[in-house]
Amino acid sequence: MNIEKTTLKAYAGTYIFNANHKLIVTFENGKLFIRDTNPKDMLPKVQLFAESENMFYMKEARLRFEFVHDKNNNSLKIVTYNTNGKDAECIKVK
Repeated sequence: MNIEKTTLKAYAGTYIFNANHKLIVTFENGKLFIRDTNPKDMLPKVQLFAESENMFYMKEARLRFEFVHDKNNNSLKIVTYNTNGKDAECIKVK
């Protein structure tokens, strides 16, 4: 699925769940990548693949990532899903 580069670039940034758990999303060579700053979470830098304009998955594990804007379109968060359903929400800080 082709997503506008401006949309993908807008998703890039740092998303915080808590002090020990941050997701870093980068836009490189027209692709999105994600990594977790906590080594215990075992999420090294991996590519994200689009299911839709705001839902992505990784090939390395059964994890999905949904980019969600608030009602006023002011803030952005990632909602993560695993095989059991919704897992966590991380708010974009920069």
